[in-house]
Amino acid sequence: MNSSPPRTPSPPVRITSLDGLRGIAVLFVLVHHFGLHLPNWLDCGPVAPNIFFLLSGYLITRSLMKMQRRPESGQIFSFHVRRLVRLLPALYAMLAVGWLTGLSEFREGWTWHVAFLTNIQMTIQDDWSGIASHLWSLSTQEQFYILWPLILLLPARWLLPSLLMAFVGATLFRITCLQAGSTDFFRWFLLPGSLDAFAAGGIVAWIALTRKDGLIIPPRWRWPFLSIVLGCWSLARTLRTDYGSNSHYIACIDTLETLVFAGLLIELLQYKGSLLSRAFSNRPLCFLGRISYGLYLWHMLILFSVDPLLDTFGWNAQAHPFLRCGALISCSIVVAWISWILLEKPFIIWGQKLTAAQTHIAQKFAQTLKSLSGLIRISS
Repeated sequence: MNSSPPRTPSPPVRITSLDGLRGIAVLFVLVHHFGLHLPNWLDCGPVAPNIFFLLSGYLITRSLMKMQRRPESGQIFSFHVRRLVRLLPALYAMLAVGWLTGLSEFREGWTWHVAFLTNIQMTIQDDWSGIASHLWSLSTQEQFYILWPLILLLPARWLLPSLLMAFVGATLFRITCLQAGSTDFFRWFLLPGSLDAFAAGGIVAWIALTRKDGLIIPPRWRWPFLSIVLGCWSLARTLRTDYGSNSHYIACIDTLETLVFAGLLIELLQYKGSLLSRAFSNRPLCFLGRISYGLYLWHMLILFSVDPLLDTFGWNAQAHPFLRCGALISCSIVVAWISWILLEKPFIIWGQKLTAAQTHIAQKFAQTLKSLSGLIRISS
């Protein structure tokens, strides 16, 4: 029997253009939160979380489908351990800094934030959570990560119908909320209202892994498909600009924008050598994507602490919006890079070693049970 120590599994090959897509999404968030108002057709800050949801849906569904094909003991446990080890150290460090500086959003609402329930807190109080409000999307994302692995308990043939129902159900949920007069927080920040973005990423993963040729869209459909994607973007931007928040059209805008982002994801996955893919794979953008979690976590504290200093130089939002935004983004990048070096990367490596050891122990336990059952059958 082989008793060699477990090896740390090699990390999966990264698709650099997806790092670039993360970088673009987090830049949209920073620019929006730092008060640099872009024209309506370019202001993607409010919908940038859907890009992260889409990528999460794609990555987790791909991982779960591979688990279904190669079932092993303790897979779901290892999956959640890696996820928590990735998220918790930097998150808790940021919350500790906010608490130590005496910010009420962190001192009074820390129990919601540490448990990934910020979106529920905001829904209950029907109000934002101050400079901790951005944590709503992390809470929504983690709630999805907790629930979605349960599909491993279902037959594999149920995966695509589940994804399609989630995609349609999110739009119906938002429409129902509008008809019932629910608050914006209930409609947009709870998990059901964002499921179409997660599901769209999952559908892309399902198509990519079930087709023998690995193609998501047949090459002859590429340009008609991109034309439809651009049409969806044009329609979504028009509706977002011209219709008020009380219109039922607003419930479908996220669905249209999700389809656009899904089309972009397909283009980046399938045509890795295209001009668009090379643009998203440039080093500065991929660097931002690599540290995007830290940028997302720390940027509101940077805004709180650095903005008063910028005011002393006259770099306020009215006089010098571009200089102010550039300075805030630069400070956020520095802090996020330090967070990556000191907290995130070391814990990622430790989590890989931990789950490798756990998998090794589970395999040995399974082998022992199998040997014992064989001995019992022989003796009987």
